[in-house]
Amino acid sequence: MLQKPIEIDEHSPLHSISKINRNAALRAIGDLIQPSVPRAIFGEFLPTISLVLITWILCAKWLYPFVLGTNGWAIPIYMAGCGLLAVWILRLFLVQHDAEHQALSESRTLNFVIGHICSVFQFTPFLSWHRHHWHHHMTSGNLESQDGLGGIYTLTVSQFQALAGWQQKVYRISRSRWWFLILRPTGLFLFLQRFPLIRFLFSSIAQKPTRAELINILVLDVIYVAIGCLSINHWSMADPWVISYLIGAIAAATLGIILFYTQHQFQSTYYEHNEQWSFDDSALRGSMTLRMPFAIMEWAIGYINFHALHHLKANIPMYNLQQCHARLGIGIAMPECKPGDLWNTFDLALRDETQHRMIGFAEFDASK
Repeated sequence: MLQKPIEIDEHSPLHSISKINRNAALRAIGDLIQPSVPRAIFGEFLPTISLVLITWILCAKWLYPFVLGTNGWAIPIYMAGCGLLAVWILRLFLVQHDAEHQALSESRTLNFVIGHICSVFQFTPFLSWHRHHWHHHMTSGNLESQDGLGGIYTLTVSQFQALAGWQQKVYRISRSRWWFLILRPTGLFLFLQRFPLIRFLFSSIAQKPTRAELINILVLDVIYVAIGCLSINHWSMADPWVISYLIGAIAAATLGIILFYTQHQFQSTYYEHNEQWSFDDSALRGSMTLRMPFAIMEWAIGYINFHALHHLKANIPMYNLQQCHARLGIGIAMPECKPGDLWNTFDLALRDETQHRMIGFAEFDASK
């Protein structure tokens, strides 16, 4: 069924949006939706996991001992190496993300295998993350279908005003920069995903984990406990490997949260109540296209910066998103920003339904 067409608003920051419907748009990029198995394996999965392993070896075997032997003056070099490791871990997560969307291959088995291999490096159980992420895709921008697990929980001004004082304080904390940049990445990937029932208990609309999801999480947790025990028993040998990877993994989680948050929480982003909500409007108006200064940077983040098209059709292979955007860019104008604009999006915390835009707590407090 076709969704309602996107309305043209010449004063909107989106500029003019053509009334191209979803079917017409998908016909225009139909040849780019078909995944390529050789590209998936030899162009995405193997190169990315190789970069993770090579950079990890570089950090643990060469840079870490170098730092210890130079009284610490080389710490910036080591941290730069861990930062590069973080980029490749994030990219491996995005390969897993494509596998979850069945975008790596038409073979569900190949997507399943690659997704599970990648998930070990991400501290992310493939099956439960798959379900929560699909919930995000199916409900993004719907004010009644938020659970805060697969997406970012957002309140309108009126909803925030109706909260008790302590609840308002909790919400303010949950939308602060230090929460998104420090606590949420570490808490989500290293701890929360180890205990599946916590998600179920803290969301009124989350479904109870399936048996397969519980087994998947249990197997991963056993692997991590075994690695942890071996590392503790042989710490003098394991410490450069454990420390280097944990720094890279936490930094990767932080980068991922930044990308995910900012691509949905810009000022003109799309939020509607259930009866007015539209899947296509949510995709094209509620997802940001992040313009990177260099092509290699787009490759490094798995082209997920073309986020509106990913939401319009989730199984477009990530390596074709850039071409799809170029092909549709004239017909469909989508929200865009540059990396330098991202920091300010963290000030946006409430949906002002009278102005149809996101506002920050400073603006809200000033209006009282």
